[in-house]
Amino acid sequence: MFRHLAASIGRRELAATCRECPMFRRAPLYRVRADTYSPGETRESPAAVEQRRGAWPQDADCAGVVSRRARTRAGGVRRVWGQAGRRAGACAPPGKVLPEHRRGGTPLCDITKIQIDNTGHPDRKDDTMTTNEQTTMGHLLGTVDALHEPLTLTGEALQADWQNRDDYREGGGAMPWSNPGGDAAERKAYQRARDGLVGAGLVLVTAGGKRAGLTAEGLAEARRLCGLPTLADALCGLDFMADAPEAARWMPGGYLSEATLAGLPPTYGQGLGKPRLPDSAGGVHDALLPLLVAGLVEWRTCHYSGVYLYRLTAEGRGMAERRRGAGEARAADWPRLVARCQKIKTLCPAATDAYIAAWESVGQARQTATPPRPNVHQHEDPVDAPKAATA
Repeated sequence: MFRHLAASIGRRELAATCRECPMFRRAPLYRVRADTYSPGETRESPAAVEQRRGAWPQDADCAGVVSRRARTRAGGVRRVWGQAGRRAGACAPPGKVLPEHRRGGTPLCDITKIQIDNTGHPDRKDDTMTTNEQTTMGHLLGTVDALHEPLTLTGEALQADWQNRDDYREGGGAMPWSNPGGDAAERKAYQRARDGLVGAGLVLVTAGGKRAGLTAEGLAEARRLCGLPTLADALCGLDFMADAPEAARWMPGGYLSEATLAGLPPTYGQGLGKPRLPDSAGGVHDALLPLLVAGLVEWRTCHYSGVYLYRLTAEGRGMAERRRGAGEARAADWPRLVARCQKIKTLCPAATDAYIAAWESVGQARQTATPPRPNVHQHEDPVDAPKAATA
């Protein structure tokens, strides 16, 4: 109908006719697509521009669908501030509010300095999140957990694993962004969901959108959605490891075996043809992951015992000492946490499904990864079994 009108009357007359149509009576502001402008940025709607100028923008579609080019021009002399401007090093226009990911959330590098909260971000709980936002939270958590979960690797894959974990910590918790969407429409939807979580302080985005990760609040909220223990829950592991006897430690380094953390002898084995550890030790990984991601605990392989070894980092030892000095140490809670992790009860199926898919994808990629810095090589010094295992 509007196209026939455009052919018979002038554009200004058509604009006057459209003003009377309810379909053009919109709010004065609307949220633009996240892949076009910065997260949370708004522009005047075409209807508002038309009412202010007295004429409909020339690039507007007469049926009410505004092209991307028209959306840019509709702002008049307002400067377009998007990803291209940031990549070129341009400065924000006067009065421009910086994107949320430049000021919202607690970076992961400050995770040991925050007041640890078990409830996540107060403004974005699972009952107010969209399904895409829940999926994005689970996807990001599965990606970071898969990177830090112990895995036996050799050669270039092992070097790449060390370097990627170092990059994660030095980058404040951001990893290369892998969009969980299938087709173009889904990828854009998840990108909008990610940018919405940036505004809530749950997600951080760096490198012009190429890297993303969860803030300290985002990690707590994502683990709650997936039914996994949070960092606040896992801090008792620091107390347990700090109180472990010297007779159970692998030297040098003071490592503790996975069997010890499960309440078993340091080199426990069930015999030939059976799993190295019983099912009761299955919750150790899930209980340790918050500490591994936060950089409070580190792990290494041990070919002698066939299990992984763990120890407190310098930050982990410092926090364990502060907890002990403040009377907050709860080493006895660790076995109960490991037992609870054997049966995970998810609160959000969408987040859990995304977590599993991301975890499997990253775990497979780690086995064939190549180091980002091939000329840098690290190695592990040999360790001796504890006295309790050789007595």
